[in-house]
Amino acid sequence: MICDTFIYPKNTPGKDFDNQGFMIECDKDLLPNLMAHFKMYKVRLKLTYKDVSDQFSLWTIWGKEPLNDISWEKLSTMGCTDPRVSKMGIRVILPKNEKCKFL
Repeated sequence: MICDTFIYPKNTPGKDFDNQGFMIECDKDLLPNLMAHFKMYKVRLKLTYKDVSDQFSLWTIWGKEPLNDISWEKLSTMGCTDPRVSKMGIRVILPKNEKCKFL
């Protein structure tokens, strides 16, 4: 195992799956290892990849109360409810120049 990751679809469901893309979130210190791993399999998998960490920010939203009325879909086109533990809230990927609307 290289690193723990979250993988987010970067498409609008039902719209642009002909050009399917994903955003992979990982620890920034482990990014060089992950990029090297992709490079090793690029020819066989026909994989296109690039580091976009300078273009996007990760927001995590949690609190003492459950986030029943907040979903990541209301805040962004990329995100998820944290699958590890529900109390860890939601994760949202936004362009660097955007602030989270929840705040």
